[in-house]
Formats: sequence, structure tokens, C-alpha cells
Amino acid sequence: MRAAASLHFGTAAETKFNFRKTKGFVSKVLPHRMEVFSANCPLCNKIVDEIEAGKCAGCQLIVYNLSESLELARNYGVRVVPTVIVDGEIKIEGRPDIPFV
Repeated sequence: MRAAASLHFGTAAETKFNFRKTKGFVSKVLPHRMEVFSANCPLCNKIVDEIEAGKCAGCQLIVYNLSESLELARNYGVRVVPTVIVDGEIKIEGRPDIPFV
């Protein structure tokens, strides 16, 4: 499994700046929509907890259980869990390359 991109949580200003520059994506509208496909495994739960703790107050976090959302997962192209999608774009697949894991 590989990480599609690293995710950094800092101050709200840092978070806004980092999301804006990720893969050339420029967002003029906050909040962000973050979706996580999970299998309720320890790694998935850890990722969800870290995102919940570090997300902006207005950002939306939706967690899908893969076994209950197979059609939606196929539509997004989810191949592994956990998969983190920010504003409709896959950002992390599998074990991320970030310090908290």
C-alpha cells in the first residue's frame, strides 16, 4: 500500500494553505468535505481519529464502512482501506506516510 499524498495538520491557516497547494488544487471555498472509507480496523480507526482531531471546525468528515458502501467505493475508485478523499479527490490510500501511524 502506498500513500497518495501526505496530510499535515497545523494551525487553521497552515491547514488552509496546505490543502490549497496540494496537487495544484486551489480552493476558494471552505469548508472541505473529507470522506474516509474504513473497515473498522485499528489503522482505519487511528486515521479517522487523527483527521477528526485535526480538521477545521467547518470541515465535514464522513466515514463510510466499506462493506456497507461498496457501490460508492467503486464510484470513487477505492482499492484499499483506509482511503481518504478530500473534496472528491483521493489523497491517501492505505498506510499513509505520516508520523502518527
